[in-house]
Amino acid sequence: MRSWREKLVDIVYAKTGMSLSRDDGNADRDFQFAVATLLTLVAQSDGSVSTEEVERIVVILRKKFQIDAGSALELMTSAFSDLPEPDGGGEIFAELNEVLSLEQKEDLAVELLEVISADGRKEAGEMTILAQTVFGLGIPNSVMSRAYDRYFQTRQGRAQKR
Repeated sequence: MRSWREKLVDIVYAKTGMSLSRDDGNADRDFQFAVATLLTLVAQSDGSVSTEEVERIVVILRKKFQIDAGSALELMTSAFSDLPEPDGGGEIFAELNEVLSLEQKEDLAVELLEVISADGRKEAGEMTILAQTVFGLGIPNSVMSRAYDRYFQTRQGRAQKR
């Protein structure tokens, strides 16, 4: 259960976008597995997983958890082998809701958008998982708006580097 302080930090972040603290808990293996599962769930939701999606997930996991490529690939492979049914994300959302601040939920939404766009297509199944995640994690519209803004900024940055 989230403390009153964590809830207050979320309220400030939702209203202002200002971060008051950041305790990721990134070393928790269950947390890492839950995030990897959600990323792999969105990747396979269109019926196949592209090389680009695998690469994007590995990059996200490495960056998010400061782990090497082999550990990220192992985490992703474990998540793939234990994926819930497409409509079975409720347990994942419950687990993530216990530990994620609104800022971390925004980060996760950006990461999901990155995986969805990795292969250059946005399929209905992927968008469904994104919508379920937004609903399941209770991500407010203002936070999703910032997530989309961040996502499009990174896309612009990648296009300019080419």
